This record gives sequence, C-alpha cells and structure tokens, in this order.
Amino acid sequence: MQKICGSTCLAIVWLATNASNAQATSQAADGVRYQSKDCWLLEYPLESLWIKPTDRPGRMAAGRPDFDMDTAANRKGYTATWKIRDSKRYLVSFKAKINGKRVKFNQLVPGAKLPFNANWFTGKLHIPTGDMLLGTGVFNPKFERLEVLEVEKGIITERSERRNARRDEPADDPAEEATRPIP
Repeated sequence: MQKICGSTCLAIVWLATNASNAQATSQAADGVRYQSKDCWLLEYPLESLWIKPTDRPGRMAAGRPDFDMDTAANRKGYTATWKIRDSKRYLVSFKAKINGKRVKFNQLVPGAKLPFNANWFTGKLHIPTGDMLLGTGVFNPKFERLEVLEVEKGIITERSERRNARRDEPADDPAEEATRPIP
C-alpha cells in the first residue's frame, strides 16, 4: 500500500510541477478562395463526409479513414482547399496519406474529380476576414470581420457578416455586433 501511495504522490508532484509545460498546438485550417482572396475556414467541412447520426459529438467518426498524422498541427491528417464560385462550394485540393501512401480524393468518393461540388455539406461556414485583433491569441483568434455562410447541400443560401470592434475603437452596441446580411 505504501508503494502505491508513494508512486501516486510522485505522479501528483510531477503533474503539479510540469502541468504548465504542457502546450496545445493550434491546428492547420482548411484554406478557401473567397471573393478573390485566400482565406481559411474555422470548420473542417470534409469531416461531415464521415459523420453519422449515431456518432458521439467530439469523437472521430466511426467510418472515417485513419489518415497519417504527419504533424501535431494537423491531427485530422489531411489538407483540403476549397473555393466558392457561383454560390457553390468546391473542394479543389486534397492531400493525405494512409500508412505512408498517398490517398486520392476519388479513393474516398469513387468517381469524384477535383474540383468537386461539396453537395454533402449542410451547415454554417465561418471565414475570418480583416486584421486579427490584438490580444486574442492563436487558439481563439478574433478578426475584424467574420463572414458567415449558410450552406444547404453544398449551395450557399445566405451570407452575413459580423464585425468586431478593435481595441482602440468603441465597442459596437449589441445590435451592431449581431450578424447582419451582406448586400
């Protein structure tokens, strides 16, 4: 019993002294070409290909391929780039490996050719635009503007924008902070 307590105490002391050394790594975002600009998405829309209603939130989907994780900054194991054209969203680039061998997108979706209309995706996409506001950090960045796209089966049905105040500007009133339509 004393041996177990001693080991437990050592583990607690180690955790207490080293907990501040533990660091998280911000994750590589999917790129998107939007309004003639290279931007990035806050979501990973390709993941919805594998999510089933029975999957538990926050867990990897059961049918998801086991991509190689080549870096701690890319736990999903792939890179994807999108473009938005004519109110549709297209996957234009996909790179991944499984067991060190390159995986092509048409191996995941038989017959698919890039660019591929992302007609499987329904939900919201958030695209940060403008400058990153000071003091917000890499894990929860806040930008001057956030474009919000409502997508139904790969087609953008609504666009809106949220504006955030800079530190040197007065804060917007709640009505201004609300999401508003883009003309």
